[in-house]
Amino acid sequence: MQTTAGTVHVVSAHPPLTAFEFASSPARNAADPLLLFVAGLGDTLLSVPYLGQLAQAVDKLGWRCAQALLTSSGAGWGTATVAQDAVELAKIVGYYKEKGASKVVLLGHSTGKRPACLVSTCNRNLPPFFAGCQDAIAYLHLKRSRPDMPVLDGVILQAPVSDREAPGVPDVVERSVKPVYDDGKYDLDAFVPPAWAAALQTEIGITYRRFFSLVLPPESGRVDLRRREDFFSSDLEPEYLAEVFEPVDYPLLFALSGNDATYPEHVKLQLPALLERFETATPAPCRSRFSCIVPNASHDLDEPEPARVFVDKVTGFLQGL
Repeated sequence: MQTTAGTVHVVSAHPPLTAFEFASSPARNAADPLLLFVAGLGDTLLSVPYLGQLAQAVDKLGWRCAQALLTSSGAGWGTATVAQDAVELAKIVGYYKEKGASKVVLLGHSTGKRPACLVSTCNRNLPPFFAGCQDAIAYLHLKRSRPDMPVLDGVILQAPVSDREAPGVPDVVERSVKPVYDDGKYDLDAFVPPAWAAALQTEIGITYRRFFSLVLPPESGRVDLRRREDFFSSDLEPEYLAEVFEPVDYPLLFALSGNDATYPEHVKLQLPALLERFETATPAPCRSRFSCIVPNASHDLDEPEPARVFVDKVTGFLQGL
């Protein structure tokens, strides 16, 4: 059993928001910069394997590292929205800024979420599912209409992937979801059938609102956080991608995983082109030279060498801020 030293910060009791800050050596003060990690769908505290290694590396640079725990963490994502996540993230960022943090960089993993079902009942060959990255994009868009939200100093998107394109999902959408959506006879706040939830590798309750947001394409050329969170699909029009990344006004690092099981094969074969599309859509002054495809990397970088490569990219990125 592995133990991890750190401090739990109670940011808010209602809604219940906390942040786990890794112990530093020597101890850091409140003015030191912070790397704030936001995990993916289904993830819980320290469930992403590379996080401890990353915390040790940024500590050597004089940075602190903390993981944000939102109300959507663990099994809570099925009834949450990316806009709700963004508002809660703003509270945590504001908490650290008010305490004096000189910089706060947001690191989103996946769509931010992973499988919430039990390993014993899951198909181990299915890919994990996502939302940390969606949350980061939602933060940028929400801030345009809420100038009181704290300013970030950088954003890192690790494994930004498409729920809509993930293996198995398009078949379920075409066969079962679209007829119901087109018919319009559903309650957005009711739970979808268990067979639909299984397509996202989970047994938790998922509302129609969240399910449609994850697996259906955008309805227009404008980002609408209330209805869709499809920011990273390979078939999005360039104009829509430009809309997704238009609010970016600070350095942005993309880190795609070269052997990510959540990509369909046709996307995996074109990862350099996908990364180029993301970077082209990002305002030129905000593109990072550290953006990359991590060779042979799984979705959550669970092997030593891909994790090392990613950590090196992050430390280089932070040193340049």
